[in-house]
Amino acid sequence: MASQSAKQVVEEMIRHFNTHDLDAVYTLLADDYRQYLSSAIQVAGRDAARQADSALYEAVSDYRRETVALLAEGNSVSLEWRLLGTSQTGTPVNVALVSLMRIADGKIAEGSLYFDAASLAAAIH
Repeated sequence: MASQSAKQVVEEMIRHFNTHDLDAVYTLLADDYRQYLSSAIQVAGRDAARQADSALYEAVSDYRRETVALLAEGNSVSLEWRLLGTSQTGTPVNVALVSLMRIADGKIAEGSLYFDAASLAAAIH
């Protein structure tokens, strides 16, 4: 995987999310992965990221990501995407997000997510 470009690492992550191969998703994260929500650290470590995401997977069992724009330069990747699926109540989920990621040694080392938290909460409840 070290020979993959930063863009290819993120494209692989998106494919694994959309096929619900979560084991493969989280192997793409560095052991010491850091995730920030609107610049405030929320998750430290690959296992913590998986645990934090589990509630979302339960709330939107047909969760998928639709790429709007994907830009990469060096080890930095910017991804505009939509979280799509159906809530447990049958309501369609369609939330816009932006992810800024840093890739190191073929793994996602950091990710910063920007989205309207109120829209996401309303969509999944």
